[in-house]
Amino acid sequence: MSGISRKYGLSFLGAAELLADSLTINSFYQGLARVRYVLVERDRDKWDVAIIVAHAFTKDEKTPEPTKELDYSSVRLCEDWVPLNSFVQCFKNARLELPSICFPFVKNRSRDRTFLSGNNRFHRRPGHLYTVDWQDTTHANHDILLSYNLPYCPDVLAAVRHWTGLVELTDSHVYRGKFLLFVPECRAYIGKLARVGNELQIKVERIQSCESNLCIKGAYWTDSQEMNYEPLEATVNIDGSATLSLPEEVRRLELFLLGPSETLYDYHREGRWPLEGTTSVLTVEKPITSDEKIIQQAIKSGEGVTFEFKPYIAPSNPKFKEVIRTAIAFANKSGGYIFLGIADDCQVLGVEHELVNQNRNTVIDFEQQVSRYIGAVLQALRGRIVPSVNVEVTSISFAGHRVIIVKVPPGNEMPYRDAQGDHLYIRRGANNVLPNNEELKELLSPPKQPDDLLWRNA
Repeated sequence: MSGISRKYGLSFLGAAELLADSLTINSFYQGLARVRYVLVERDRDKWDVAIIVAHAFTKDEKTPEPTKELDYSSVRLCEDWVPLNSFVQCFKNARLELPSICFPFVKNRSRDRTFLSGNNRFHRRPGHLYTVDWQDTTHANHDILLSYNLPYCPDVLAAVRHWTGLVELTDSHVYRGKFLLFVPECRAYIGKLARVGNELQIKVERIQSCESNLCIKGAYWTDSQEMNYEPLEATVNIDGSATLSLPEEVRRLELFLLGPSETLYDYHREGRWPLEGTTSVLTVEKPITSDEKIIQQAIKSGEGVTFEFKPYIAPSNPKFKEVIRTAIAFANKSGGYIFLGIADDCQVLGVEHELVNQNRNTVIDFEQQVSRYIGAVLQALRGRIVPSVNVEVTSISFAGHRVIIVKVPPGNEMPYRDAQGDHLYIRRGANNVLPNNEELKELLSPPKQPDDLLWRNA
C-alpha cells in the first residue's frame, strides 16, 4: 500500500500523538483491547517474545470472553485486556504495561503506522495498524506442544497462528518479533460493492457524527499499461449509496472513500495487487482446472509420498534447501508436487503478502512479482539438482490466495543429488531421507516405465 496513508520511522511521542487523535474521534465506538502475546523459552528462565498482537473491539461487536494463559512450560500463550487509550501512555513511556507483565520498548527500533482497508486480517473495518520492531530474531522452537490439560499443537508456529489469528504467519513473515496494534476506523467504511452489468453499486456505512459530503475517487484500467486508466468519481448520497459506470473488460480497479477534511476512510483495490477491501468485483467464475484438483487432492490427503507443503520461502533463504531436498527426493521416486503458500497443517496462506511487502517501494506490479519469484525458484532448483531434471514451476489462484506449484517429474537419470554436498535423497512417506542400501540399489536399477506412474495420471 505504498503511498496510502503510511508513516515510517515514527518517534514514540509521534506515534502517541497520532494514536490519541484517532482515539479521540472514534472514542464513543471503541471499547477494550485484547493483547495476546507468545513467550518462547530460549535458555533457562530466559524468554523471547515471538509476537504481541493488540486487537481493539468496537462497541457494536460481541467481545469474546477472556481466555486463560496456555502454559506449555517452554512456550506460553498469554492474554491481557486493557483500555485502548492506555496505549497512548505506553508509547509516551516506551513501555508496554499490561496487568500481568511489562515490556520495555527498545527505543532504536522501527515504528510505523499503516492504514488498512476494510475486511483486513485484523478487523472487518478499516483502520490504522501500528507496528514496533521488537527484536531482531525470535527463538525457533519447532517442538510439539503437548500437555494433558491443554490443546495439542504440532509446533510453536501453529500455536502462534491460532493464538493471534494471523493464519499467514510463517518463519520468515514480516510480523514476527513485532508488536502490532490495530485501531479500527469507526466513522465510515465501504460496506458493500456489487457489479450489475456495467454499473458498480457502492454502499457506504457511516455514523451520524461522520462528516457529510463523502465522495468516492479512483480509477480503472482495461489493460496492463499504467497510463491507460480512466478516472472515477462519485458523491456518496445521504443514504450511503453511490454508483459508478464500469465497463466489462476492466482488469484493475482502485476506489478511495474520502471526506472534505482529506480523511481517508476506506479503500478497495484489486487487479494489480492482491485484493484489498471487500469482495472482488472483477473476478469471473472459471471452471476448475487440473491444478486446482491437484491442490484439492493434496489438502484432502495431506503431505505424503507425492505432496509437500511449504509456506513462502525466498530462494536466498537457507531454509530453501528443504525445497531442493524435496525436489531431489521426488525425482528419485515417483515425482511429486511442492506447494509454496500452503502450511504443513493444510492452511492455504499464499505467497502474496510476502511478495508485496518485499516490493512496497517499487513500481513492479503483482503479476511481475510472481513471475520473478517463479524464475528465482526455478533457477535455484536447476542450479542445485544434478543431473538436471525438467522441473516446472507455475502459479495459481486458489482459495483467495496465490499458490506456487513446483511439479517434479520422476527422473530417468537416477540417482539425483544435491550439487552442494552430493547428498542423495528419496521420499519415504512424508519425509526426505538418505537411502539405505536396498533403496540405493533400486535407484541404480533401470528406470520404471512412465506409464505405470501415478505422476502421469495426476
